[in-house]
Amino acid sequence: MPTHSNFTFEDYLFYNKISSSIMFPIYIFATFGNMIIVAATLKSKKLRATCSLLIAIQALCESIYPISAFMFLYFALTEKIHTYHQCYWIQFVPLGAANIAINMMPVVALDRCLSLGLPLWYRRKNARNYICALLSVPVAYDIFLKILAYAFANDEEVVCVIPTGLAGLAAKIWSYAQGPVAVAVLIFYVAMRVYTKDLTRQSWVVINLNKSLQKIVVVYLCGYAAVAAVNFSGVMFSTNPYIINALSSFSGIFAGINAASPVVILYCQSKLYRTEIDALLGRKARVMVWSSSVHMTT
Repeated sequence: MPTHSNFTFEDYLFYNKISSSIMFPIYIFATFGNMIIVAATLKSKKLRATCSLLIAIQALCESIYPISAFMFLYFALTEKIHTYHQCYWIQFVPLGAANIAINMMPVVALDRCLSLGLPLWYRRKNARNYICALLSVPVAYDIFLKILAYAFANDEEVVCVIPTGLAGLAAKIWSYAQGPVAVAVLIFYVAMRVYTKDLTRQSWVVINLNKSLQKIVVVYLCGYAAVAAVNFSGVMFSTNPYIINALSSFSGIFAGINAASPVVILYCQSKLYRTEIDALLGRKARVMVWSSSVHMTT
């Protein structure tokens, strides 16, 4: 087992093979699961509410950025090396999708808080302008990191994965940002719990959707905590770039679990999403047929 002081480039390549192999099946599931959410939203008129559109946008991003994990597996197993300059462009699209997806969970949670706390204003809002305003923060965050990453890109060689699409100060900001995002999600989660507990007149659709989102938030909080802890420990307690990059690659496992969780939770918890996903996949819905003495499920 290599120590902090003698962790070499060869060790870095070896541990990348392990982390990329673990990540691959998780991201395969995440990609197809999130594509199903997007397709169901596009097909169903019942999933055109603002919250459903925001969930679909997040799902779209989380079906794009796993491309990085698939490339990472190839690069790790073949030991193909790129410079930070090259990796910046290779990861340009997946990194953009990841940056937006990371910030979409607090956006969705904020939307639920506004819908519960300001119901009259929420119903009268201009949906297009409202969605654009909410998306401005994740998009601005991505643009800021892209500009900073371009300025700090260099010719040091790495195995190209999403974290190594950033270099220097951009990589540190990306690592540190996980903490504030997790705190924001936690604050909105508590607010959602308070609003949901106080409001009694809600449709079953809203109740199930809010419960689904609360479960997703819990999973995301655990994932954010794990990603933040791994990345933060790398940049704070080591100056060895190979250790920092190896830990950043390993943190992708927890990010993959986050990306894979929405479709599972929405399908299991929300009857609306389950019905629309079943319709998309050509599965018959379970319908209860009652008689005076017996009921059957078809």
